[in-house]
Amino acid sequence: MAKSRYHSKGPIYIKSTSHSLVDPCYQQLLQKWTLQILIEMNGHRQFIDNDGFEHMTVVQLLGLEEYALDFKPNTKKIVLKKLIADYKGQEKSLESIPVDSELRTNLLLLAEKIELSSIEVKALEFWILLEITPALEDALDTLGKLSFTGYVHILSKLLNETEQDIKRIFSSEAILIKLGIIKADKTSKRHFDSIVEILNHTAVERLLDKVDSIDEIFVDTIKKVDGCNLTRHDYRHIEKSFNFSLDYLKSVMNDESSAGHNILVYGSSGTGKTEFAKLLTKTLGVELYEVASNDADSDTLRPRLRWKAFVTAQSLLRKKQSLILFDEIEDIFNDGGLFQSSTADGMKAEINNTLENNSVPSIWITNDVSVMDQAFLRRFDIVLEMNVPPRSH
Repeated sequence: MAKSRYHSKGPIYIKSTSHSLVDPCYQQLLQKWTLQILIEMNGHRQFIDNDGFEHMTVVQLLGLEEYALDFKPNTKKIVLKKLIADYKGQEKSLESIPVDSELRTNLLLLAEKIELSSIEVKALEFWILLEITPALEDALDTLGKLSFTGYVHILSKLLNETEQDIKRIFSSEAILIKLGIIKADKTSKRHFDSIVEILNHTAVERLLDKVDSIDEIFVDTIKKVDGCNLTRHDYRHIEKSFNFSLDYLKSVMNDESSAGHNILVYGSSGTGKTEFAKLLTKTLGVELYEVASNDADSDTLRPRLRWKAFVTAQSLLRKKQSLILFDEIEDIFNDGGLFQSSTADGMKAEINNTLENNSVPSIWITNDVSVMDQAFLRRFDIVLEMNVPPRSH
């Protein structure tokens, strides 16, 4: 991002964003945060000096254009006095600033869907606004490079929450981390906006607009699968296995208190593994959702993101009568190299825990079961080999 100290004769560089306008509902909240950063956290030392302003975006947000266009030797003192007065005039409580926006409405729906806490909702809202608001990013940039501890301290002040509660949303079991919605760099010093990264930018775009269903937000993470091209007649060669799998799924789907239900189907390409999953779902009369392999730009999802997509699907679909299809799982279990472990090997505890506790029954598909560790295989309730069908099929 290009920046320049702004005065009446200097150039202006403003970061472009995917959303040119932030919802006006957030104007007061953004001003409050910016004043906190400049006054309470001393960001004004970097923002303004005897030569002019550092960030025109912040000048515009706070309505300081008249001072920027006619900057004089005593302007710094006048502006600082104004900023302090504006800061003291702001309400201290974040909840006292009403916001009625599509973003907040969608976030509250999302919170109900995946069980986000009120602090996680506030934090996610903040990160999304930071993503699309150059002025907020530039204001935070005045604080220089921060450690993760410093980041937590600042975020706790801006959200009016305790540092202990803020730390909880970054634990390995916290929902935003677990679902791969965000990731945090806890080791190196960085500027504020670089410490926490939102991983699903398509979901952010959709959260900003009106949606008919919260499922639309994650349409590039999990996709509903419709249609089935085969019938039970096509699986006569494995009729017993089909019936056994069907009875198993019927029993577990009727028991809402149970968890950890998984079927692994393996076999050569073209043997009908995916259609087998579709036919089971159709026969059960439930919906089938598939973990995406590609993102919104048709780029292949990295193995760890595919795994996060599966975990997200578990949270989103836990109250639905549905199955999850996780195809091409060799992406996760066999993506290592000669001197490099696979993604699954690096996440053994997490994957095993999920296999034992997932709430939505899932069908996993691979061409080659030999790439999977026995510790994983033991946790599947059914491991079914899909043989090459007879020539007549």
